[in-house]
Amino acid sequence: MDSTCSLHPMAKAWLLDGPLSPYVERFEALMERGRYAEGTVSTDLRALAHFAHWMTRCRLSADQIDESLVELFLDSHVPRCDCHATALRSHDDLRASLAHLLALLREQHVIVELPGPSGPIAEELHRYNVHMRDARGLVSARAKVAWRS
Repeated sequence: MDSTCSLHPMAKAWLLDGPLSPYVERFEALMERGRYAEGTVSTDLRALAHFAHWMTRCRLSADQIDESLVELFLDSHVPRCDCHATALRSHDDLRASLAHLLALLREQHVIVELPGPSGPIAEELHRYNVHMRDARGLVSARAKVAWRS
């Protein structure tokens, strides 16, 4: 799947010449593994292109991305955005697409994993998950994906 071909030339340049360019193919592969519709992938790439353009203007690199940077983009830039008309401006689409980006960057060890939940409830859920795996044979979604590959 090469959805970058269908992007507007300006958005394509933002994406392929910006700080997210090393991750575009992996992002498309992540979307393909998730069996996302072609329209969704196209929307996600438009969102990444807009975000990459903003990152370039702010002189940011991929290893600086985290949830607070995404919120800054969504809350500060998007409402007063004066980027080219091809830039995706839908807050919900941008948020969903950038959540996929964060997941990919964590999977690729570009940015750090979020700390897991802690406390008594988290411990009880962990014990329950171990029980379901060991005593009931439950397989995690990650293991299913690896098994199919």
